[in-house]
Amino acid sequence: MHDSAPRFLLFSPDGRLLLTGTPSIIRFWRNAQTEAPELAKRFEEAVWDVAYSPTGQYVAAATLGGAFMWRPGAEDTGPPINDFPLTISVAFSTDGSVLATGALHSIECWDVETRSRLDPSIPYGEAVYDLAFRPVGEFLAVAAHHTDVRVWDASTREPVGAPMSHLNRVFGAVFSPKGAMVATNSADGHIRLWDFATRMALRAPFDLPGGSK
Repeated sequence: MHDSAPRFLLFSPDGRLLLTGTPSIIRFWRNAQTEAPELAKRFEEAVWDVAYSPTGQYVAAATLGGAFMWRPGAEDTGPPINDFPLTISVAFSTDGSVLATGALHSIECWDVETRSRLDPSIPYGEAVYDLAFRPVGEFLAVAAHHTDVRVWDASTREPVGAPMSHLNRVFGAVFSPKGAMVATNSADGHIRLWDFATRMALRAPFDLPGGSK
């Protein structure tokens, strides 16, 4: 069991493992009948985000001490793939070949098999709260500590199309399964739905209870 309420809950792509995590420890459970976790990974620095690769071969964690990537059955996570403090977000590409990491002032892309950085990096003036790869094509949506969600070409690390704007900092972005829509949420108290091709809002925003207006 965890010492505190889990912040992360993720099934492996094949559904055989359940990952649960707090800011300091990640556990893997084999099935619903398991009373004790199969493996546990403890981190010295707080964990901000966790992601499974689409193939299930790797897990990545964003921590205050950098980004870690390891195979779920490994005894040790190994050293961080980067040494950037305050790594906040991680996301795997749809084919699982690239890991994107978001830190305080930059976004980096990494070759999963070689653990090498893919240049150039994407400089960012704000903390990167969330990253999302589009299911179709090499596009990466970025939600950061400002009012815009930008889409980048993950292969060239160049911005693509117009930004999708809120009235306050943006915490999250997610693509629909076919990649036609983007949903974003913000401290302005709204969830917005966007057409990916036009970057136009598809409807009036959803209000978040308790959000600022």
